[in-house]
Amino acid sequence: MSPRRCAWHERGRGIPAAENPATLAAGRLASANPALCGGRRVDDDNLIARALPIYYLVCARLRIELTPASGWIELCSALRGSNRLVSDNNRSIAALLVSKLLNTTCLVVALACSLGAAAQDYPAKSVRVIVPFAPGGTSDFVARIFASALSKELGQQYVIDNRGGAGGTIGADLAAKSPPDGYSLLLYNIAMAFGPALYTTLPYDPASDFAGVSSLGSAPSVLLVNPSLPVRSLAEFLALARARPGELNYGTGGVGSSGHLAVELLQSLAKVKFTHVPYKGGGPAFAATISGEVAFLIETAGPVVPQIKSGRLRALGITSAQRLPMLADVPTIAEAGVKDYAYTTWYALWAPAKTPPAIVNRLNQAVQKVSALPDVRTSLQNSGIAPDPSTPAQLDERVRSELAKWNKIIREAGIKAQ
Repeated sequence: MSPRRCAWHERGRGIPAAENPATLAAGRLASANPALCGGRRVDDDNLIARALPIYYLVCARLRIELTPASGWIELCSALRGSNRLVSDNNRSIAALLVSKLLNTTCLVVALACSLGAAAQDYPAKSVRVIVPFAPGGTSDFVARIFASALSKELGQQYVIDNRGGAGGTIGADLAAKSPPDGYSLLLYNIAMAFGPALYTTLPYDPASDFAGVSSLGSAPSVLLVNPSLPVRSLAEFLALARARPGELNYGTGGVGSSGHLAVELLQSLAKVKFTHVPYKGGGPAFAATISGEVAFLIETAGPVVPQIKSGRLRALGITSAQRLPMLADVPTIAEAGVKDYAYTTWYALWAPAKTPPAIVNRLNQAVQKVSALPDVRTSLQNSGIAPDPSTPAQLDERVRSELAKWNKIIREAGIKAQ
């Protein structure tokens, strides 16, 4: 017997939850059976809609057709009488199937209610924010600003967990494999888009193993040299590099980090060769440049301004297309002679994939709110970081776009993790 098409199955696809007859019927079932939902009524269409696939399964499995007026309560009655669809020899099997389908239906509705309650109560305990770099770098700086603000906004502590190494991939992998319950988050930067092209085997997929929460901010960087290096301009620096290929070393937060790719882009466009010295974060690389352990680095501009003003480091070029007001006398790398050079780091917050959308949305709303606070904006802007909150969908699209862009750049440059 061929299955008859269910009217709701045909008419329910693509209809908003508030207008979907199957969704509304699920609501009637839940309202008529409050015990399924912990004694509470279900009036959230987004949650009720989670039960819709079970409705389709039931219709397809039992080959029945319901009118839009039937509702899930009538569906239950139809299920209980569904032994008319099978032979006498298979009535016991049909009864078992009906029982399992009914229990599954109830489970889905109950699960939808419990997820709604969990989102309303979130966070009920402290939240870990994984920063995949050592303390002291710009990612760590941004993380601490937002962790403090979110702790005040949501009433629970957001605790920084620095897990540096391998250009951020160690910490990112830890976050990807954390329970998707909203209590482990990842604060990472543009380097999220570098991994697939840099590593032959990456233990996570940036596009599918994370749920975007929000972008946080973006910032240009600055090329900084130790004052002992006998150069005072980018032109002199590049001339020295060409005269001594491979002798000038530079520090970064690790292979595949933001600072690493910024220098690789410079090497590619300026036709020079440097030696890479990776550290476990921007902080240690920054300290190594001040001490003279390495000759230079490219680091986010804002946090390094005091060291530039004090003479502990010398700024030779800005990575963005425009000069920075706080370093107005420092030219951009492009205007100093490296045509088409432009590089800006952005920072964002992610949750593990399959984190309930309601929790992701609650986090996004909190980020949007704290990003508008004067003290948060001032702290970011004073460090050269422009606040840049987004929706989860916008962040996911940004990652997809950056993955495509940097895959092309990295592969054409022949860059590989060491």
